[in-house]
Amino acid sequence: MGLNRIRVQNYRGLADVDFAARPINVLFGPNGSGKSTLLDTLYFFRDCAIRGVEVASSERDHGIGLLWDGADNGSRISVELGGSGVTYGLSFSLAAGRIEPFPGERLFSDARHLTLIDRRPGAATASLFHAQVEQTLDLPLRDPDKLSLGVFLDFNHGDPEAGHLDRLLHFVRLYHSRSFRLHVLKRAGSESSHQTRLWDLGDNAWAIPSRRLTCDGPDGGTLPARSVSLPDLGGHLLVLGHQTRRPALAHRVSEAQAEDGRCRQGHSQQGRGADWRPRKAVSG
Repeated sequence: MGLNRIRVQNYRGLADVDFAARPINVLFGPNGSGKSTLLDTLYFFRDCAIRGVEVASSERDHGIGLLWDGADNGSRISVELGGSGVTYGLSFSLAAGRIEPFPGERLFSDARHLTLIDRRPGAATASLFHAQVEQTLDLPLRDPDKLSLGVFLDFNHGDPEAGHLDRLLHFVRLYHSRSFRLHVLKRAGSESSHQTRLWDLGDNAWAIPSRRLTCDGPDGGTLPARSVSLPDLGGHLLVLGHQTRRPALAHRVSEAQAEDGRCRQGHSQQGRGADWRPRKAVSG
């Protein structure tokens, strides 16, 4: 099971958004409506989990301008993810417009109706549930600017819900499709590659379908790429599109054309009226 819910409060242009995620989600709307911001909240959460809050916020101007303009004084930024049987929420306090490095955390098991992690913003300690002693322990954190999910898993190695969520966060990927070398793909096709991950510039975009996809995600396993769906991987794909006034030219590439590792020109058709073009994608 992948993520099925994203709730964001006071993050840039998002005052309070509760988003029910499905295996494939397309965000479509005019500029400034919050499409990129919603994707960034997911990647910000991932950066906090892997690299720490200090690094994640420093890449976003230390949080300057990150708080929603309409928020009251003292308001916090919060992001909450639901899925894999748990709900994991982060809250961030701000001082002088900057995000404080010690976040608030709450990890709740929906199935067990049990709080696994509880930490208030600014605290260097966290209350963690210890399964062996069946008690909640207040523990100091060695690196309080990092999330305590890793510390919780050190105490609870076999916790399936928290472990699955941790793996999901580690497999979140962000692709800026505007940077793809589409002119190279159109002229020469994609590069042959033994790898099963899409490169940042998309150079191997059409070499991947001809190979067997090794799923190193949460569920593991090896499956033919053309038969793999995102629910099989326990992940999600969010695609961000933007409107264009000119009709777009869409190329449909058949499976046989894709399997030879080259993006040959297939049938084409012109759409009528407004169309959308992929701009960014976040997968996990």
